[in-house]
Amino acid sequence: MKFNGRTQSSLEYIIIIGAGLAILAVFLAYSFIYSSSYTNYQTLQSTSLSVQTISKEANYILTQPLGSSITFSLPLQTLGVPASFFCNNYFIFSTNTTQSIGYANSNIMSIIPLSSGTYQATAQVSNIVGLTTAYIKFNLPVSYINYSYALNATQLSYNFSFYTLSGKRSTINTPYTVTVYTMDKNLLGKTTSLIAINGSASGAVSISSATPQVIVVISLSDYKIASSTCFPYKQMNLPQNIVVYAPMVINNTQTIATSSRFQQMINLSLSNFSKYINETAQYFGQNVEFFYPNGSVVPSWMEYYNATKGYAIWWLRLGSIPEHSSETLYVGFASKNDNLFSISKGVGESPRLSSVYGEYDDGASIFNYYFNGSSSTEWEIHGTSGETPSAPAGSPFGPDAFYANSGSGDYMNTSLSGFSSTNNYIVEYYIYTTGLGDTFFTVSSSGTGVMSRLDSRGGGNYIGLAKTASWTSWYCPESGVTALADTWYLQSEVITANGNGISSYIGSGSNNINNLGTVVNANSTTYTDGCGGGTETFSENGNYIGLIGDGLGSSYITYWNGIITRAYPPYGVMPSVIFGTAV
Repeated sequence: MKFNGRTQSSLEYIIIIGAGLAILAVFLAYSFIYSSSYTNYQTLQSTSLSVQTISKEANYILTQPLGSSITFSLPLQTLGVPASFFCNNYFIFSTNTTQSIGYANSNIMSIIPLSSGTYQATAQVSNIVGLTTAYIKFNLPVSYINYSYALNATQLSYNFSFYTLSGKRSTINTPYTVTVYTMDKNLLGKTTSLIAINGSASGAVSISSATPQVIVVISLSDYKIASSTCFPYKQMNLPQNIVVYAPMVINNTQTIATSSRFQQMINLSLSNFSKYINETAQYFGQNVEFFYPNGSVVPSWMEYYNATKGYAIWWLRLGSIPEHSSETLYVGFASKNDNLFSISKGVGESPRLSSVYGEYDDGASIFNYYFNGSSSTEWEIHGTSGETPSAPAGSPFGPDAFYANSGSGDYMNTSLSGFSSTNNYIVEYYIYTTGLGDTFFTVSSSGTGVMSRLDSRGGGNYIGLAKTASWTSWYCPESGVTALADTWYLQSEVITANGNGISSYIGSGSNNINNLGTVVNANSTTYTDGCGGGTETFSENGNYIGLIGDGLGSSYITYWNGIITRAYPPYGVMPSVIFGTAV
């Protein structure tokens, strides 16, 4: 790394070295400090003290459990950009006369107040981008900035949000500047006079050349602060057959991590990538896959595409994304004549999208549990129920479905191995009834637990949650929400609060599974028995699910397909996705 400075006199040099050695002796247990002075010894002392203070507090907090914090006072001189910045385990404070460098034992991140004064700062230990991080937060209108970047040879894409000291999303509208430098502070690219709307912004900066690592600085002139980070440019390892690729940053802005097996929705705008995607009907997207920087392919399942409206929906199976952190992946494109669905394991699509039903359906490798309706081999069949290749028209999952007549004792059930609602999850399915049908979930092997009903008859008890006593005995929901007969719906049940909270939704059969639809039962630990049984409390009684005809009469029938259980996003917020330019 290169630092530019002026020629110093011998006497001044001796004084500086003496001061530096004294500082080093006192703070060796905490950090290593480097300082240089150009003209002003008093400013040097003040700047060095600031560096020492942050080094000390950062290294202390890094020895404490995640979430721990400590508040301290920090005097600062007027600082300059890009001379002052934070970068992984070191940071630099520079005025027009002095420069000091501090080192921490692990990752440090912060905004930097650029004007002089004494500030109240809080050092908090968090998990940022998979690293244990000391986050320095100042009690200012914007106290920290959560950001994510994707970098290739010609462009840096960014996505960031402003937060207050209490951790709430800021709602400010303010101009900002994003500047990209080499590690020796040569300018690579810059965007200016942009406006962050309601505390967030995204965009891209064209850069002049590829470099192993860059410094990225976000500056807010209205508040005289800057946020910086070092971001590495990594040489790509491309999977087989990929000829064009683009970076994409998945950003978890919430204060909790995603689950260890997480399903991320990707909404790909065709306007950005249409010249690379095979858009031919029944072959759409078969030349697309997603991968990590090391070239490993990410399991993916294309749910839906609409070439006319210009977008396609994919689901990726990922590991945990820590709180306030991001992960950079890549979307890759093979030749339009290549069919990656037949080449790459765990890369496929919804069963109805291919010319042969289910030919490339890999949903079982993406979701926690998955039944497309084509096979009942894992189910116990009771009465008039089972699988049919002739589902009613309009099914989002095609012609295959499960069914159960509404005669007493007509149902089918199965167990989900290793299932636990304490992981927080969503169970959803497409359902169609000519009269009345129930879906049991988190029930025991005898059918005791909870269900969600779809009732198309009208009247007092419509759809929603109710208690079950057995596979042939249950109670009534109370919601006031109506449904039509002979119509496909998407029903969703959301289990949160480590298995203690539950809500239910109904949506149009044309919804994608990320669009839950209308709230039927708001999130709660209880729901009401519409048959006069009072309040019922939700509890997980087992890992069985059942498809029940409800006993209305054998002339009525209910169909199900696309039964999926997937992870619940942190606080219900799917991590955001920002795409870079294809190269």
